[in-house]
Amino acid sequence: MTQISIINLLHKNEKWLKHLLRTAKISVENEIIRIHSMRGFHFESILPIQLNINKDSAHFLGLLFGDSCSTKQTSAKLGLSNTNLKLLHITRNQLEETFLQPSSKIKIQIKVSHQLQEQEMVEIANIFRIGRENINQTINSLCKQVNFEIFVNNRPLKRVIFDELIPQIDEILDKEELLSFFGGVLDADGNIRKDFIAVTLGSEKEIKIISKTIKRLFQVNPHVTIRKGKNAWDLRIFNTTTIHHVLKDVIPFLHTNKGFDILA
Repeated sequence: MTQISIINLLHKNEKWLKHLLRTAKISVENEIIRIHSMRGFHFESILPIQLNINKDSAHFLGLLFGDSCSTKQTSAKLGLSNTNLKLLHITRNQLEETFLQPSSKIKIQIKVSHQLQEQEMVEIANIFRIGRENINQTINSLCKQVNFEIFVNNRPLKRVIFDELIPQIDEILDKEELLSFFGGVLDADGNIRKDFIAVTLGSEKEIKIISKTIKRLFQVNPHVTIRKGKNAWDLRIFNTTTIHHVLKDVIPFLHTNKGFDILA
């Protein structure tokens, strides 16, 4: 298990921390840091003083990296956008258990092609152990399947995770935890085929993070392909022998059935 001091991560971004101290009141109590805004929109954000990263929480960080609700700093949403109920349950549990977010602050946004009945909404609330008042739906007739966002509104914690923790993830975690992180990335946004393994990324910063992760884990330099007409890149691993080597190591850390048939 890797222990990470959130206070140390806050201090690494000195400019942002000074701005935070001018606009919010910060208090430390027991296991958490409370941040109360004093200007504009009033909010309370809770951060754990210390993160205990094991295989499960490392996998969750990989899910966030691969399929976050939003990586924009202007958005306060910290959570997962996905259709896979198992991954959504993992997100709900990790937000509360590892990142110490109150269950009352966990929200779900459902994107559907037609309006769900109230009883269906109540059933979803019960499944995820979330108050019905924290579940909303967006109707879009073009939706081909139900999509869920499960998240908390917590901009400070989101900024710590995406600006300070994940960019140096390959240096912080041990190999087993890093394998679990990469497994989370593949579960969220990976494409595993017999002739390649691919991760779709949205920025050069993300390419750098995953390239370093793959190089440390498998001593491989992945190939990067630009998707024509889109602000996206496919980072791919080729070669049948290499693919089998990668999957043999990472499959124990996958929570979906991606890649299992290739090694069967």
